[in-house]
Amino acid sequence: MTFLAAIRANPSDDLNRLVYADWLDERGKGPKAEFLRIVAHLHQLYTRLEEIRPTLSVGWTSEVTPYCRVVILRVPARGMLLDTVRVIRDELGCPLDEARAIVGSAPSVVAMRMPFEGAVTLAKRLSAFAEVALHGVP
Repeated sequence: MTFLAAIRANPSDDLNRLVYADWLDERGKGPKAEFLRIVAHLHQLYTRLEEIRPTLSVGWTSEVTPYCRVVILRVPARGMLLDTVRVIRDELGCPLDEARAIVGSAPSVVAMRMPFEGAVTLAKRLSAFAEVALHGVP
């Protein structure tokens, strides 16, 4: 099995990335090796953030981090689906199919790294039609 196949087969296993990074280093491909090591390190950091986030208030984490993630937890009434899709299209400028997919797969991330003020505005608009969460992300 190739390194890339091993990574695809188990994307959450950083060991495959680190072994591949060593192999790349041995072949003079330092920047690619460094990239893989950084990705593995980021994965560890994000995993830890997700472990401690539930112990902290959403308001506090949103205030102390530069970006936010807006998540639709659920759309309570079927009649609210179209309104929720419309808000996502208006705010993000995404195609109808993409907005519909985001709403249809709730809980789902609407925006991953949005500046705090924009995330608050989006969350407020969406909360009229759906249950929404706002999380601070680095």
